[in-house]
Amino acid sequence: MPELLALASAVSYGVADFLGGLATRQRHVLRVIRSAHLVGLAVVLAVAIVAGGSPAPVDLWWGASAGLAGLLGLGFFYWSLSIGTMGVVAPVSAAIGAGIPVLFGLFGGERPSAFASAGVGVAVVAIILTGAGDSVGWIEHRAAARKSLVGAVVAGIGFGIFFVLLVRVDAGAGMWPLVAARAASSTVVIALVAMIRPPATVGGYGLSVAAGAIDISANMFVLAAFDGGLLVIVSVLAALYPAVTVLLARFILLERLRVMQLFGVVMAIGAVAMISMG
Repeated sequence: MPELLALASAVSYGVADFLGGLATRQRHVLRVIRSAHLVGLAVVLAVAIVAGGSPAPVDLWWGASAGLAGLLGLGFFYWSLSIGTMGVVAPVSAAIGAGIPVLFGLFGGERPSAFASAGVGVAVVAIILTGAGDSVGWIEHRAAARKSLVGAVVAGIGFGIFFVLLVRVDAGAGMWPLVAARAASSTVVIALVAMIRPPATVGGYGLSVAAGAIDISANMFVLAAFDGGLLVIVSVLAALYPAVTVLLARFILLERLRVMQLFGVVMAIGAVAMISMG
């Protein structure tokens, strides 16, 4: 059951990332995240009230900390999608986001197999290959390509820390840690929008709302999967989301990649699969 919940989260993350990436091409990243997180807060609050749970203060603390880490990851992820190719950004961030929980689990006493350890190495190679050149029909300047890749790496770090913090939540806390997570991240992004005052545009609002609702659903699947599931297994299965994002980008946006980058994307997805099967 935890594995199925983790896979459900991967599908949800993939759809949410695709919609969020489209939204950032019409609206400023901060405005997209603000709309998405406020919608997500409303959804998870309603679910938490219905589902119940008795969170301890430390559970809310871990939840809020995870929310801030997730905000860091999502901010850089959406920014990278706004200037880069979904088929590159998503697999790189996923490979790193899966590798961090694996390392944390290793130091915490979990013992992944040699196959899973090899998957981490494959992920490193995949990162190098995906940054080897511009995608066909993507962007002209290599500087922008490098920025997008760096953003994907930072996003992966944020996502990995999110999983590491969220797994520390007690199973009896219900969905309230995610309420704390969304409340913390929403507060920060609202403050950032007020300070920076990014340009407001009409387009992309519906995409932002949809991305927020689906993204919080993915987080709820993950939290439920951690109840009885191992950090290493759940986090890497959840990190399979690039397969969904890449497929949507390929068939809806008609994105194409150079052969070397395509090989890197396949390796990144394969690395996540290797870690999960290990």
